[in-house]
Amino acid sequence: MSPSQKAMALRIAMSIPFGFALLILVGAILGGKAIAFAIGWVIMQLIGYGVIVKRYGIDPSQPILASQIAIHWLMMVMLIAILVRAA
Repeated sequence: MSPSQKAMALRIAMSIPFGFALLILVGAILGGKAIAFAIGWVIMQLIGYGVIVKRYGIDPSQPILASQIAIHWLMMVMLIAILVRAA
């Protein structure tokens, strides 16, 4: 993969958990439950990605960016498992 393709893959990898966090935020607002968690997760992603991208850019060789993406994916998968089990 070329560097531009790797950067695009990282952007997509960052946007999926962020979109899911926004979906959870809407659900929390409409349902009236877990609003603090939903707001906190969105803010945490905005601040985290903002600082990392500002400091390092979208550089596929930066392990801190890859680890942050992995943490958000793990959080998303755990939250989906909790929601599936609760349903």
